[in-house]
Amino acid sequence: MKYLELSGLHKNGSRLNLEVAFAEFPGREKIYATGIIRDISEHKRVQSALLEKERKLQSVLASGPNGQIVAEAPAMLGLLERVKKAAASFAGILIQGETGSGKECIALSLHRQSPRADKAFVARNCSAIPASLFESEMFGHKKGSFTGADRGPQGRVYGSGRRHAVSR
Repeated sequence: MKYLELSGLHKNGSRLNLEVAFAEFPGREKIYATGIIRDISEHKRVQSALLEKERKLQSVLASGPNGQIVAEAPAMLGLLERVKKAAASFAGILIQGETGSGKECIALSLHRQSPRADKAFVARNCSAIPASLFESEMFGHKKGSFTGADRGPQGRVYGSGRRHAVSR
């Protein structure tokens, strides 16, 4: 079986793409052929549109401040606008949501748009920190403030002077 693609113009002026599949069979004195001609114009149009969308997505993912977030829905565009505004702030930001909802992606977007984008991005999973240690871990503690507090470490959020994304 051999395949051949042809393109041209339909009599109404629209583009026409055809796929020709044919096979040859040798006879005693002649070579016989059988074939199928199929209009693949719609297939080509959809394929071209998908390739264009993929190029746009790759461009956004490679260069955009939102990292792996690509959105068209008004709610997501609104969220990304709030992230952009929050990025200018030096306030600690708590990001909450269901497992798999993209909290770390939002945190990374926030970090990339902040004045501290050239600094390290450190994500913290707050649900992995025992409740009894959460306050100390996030905000720090003073030496002697509880049993075992033999030194005064700085907190992850405020004590170090660096912004950390906190999610739970």
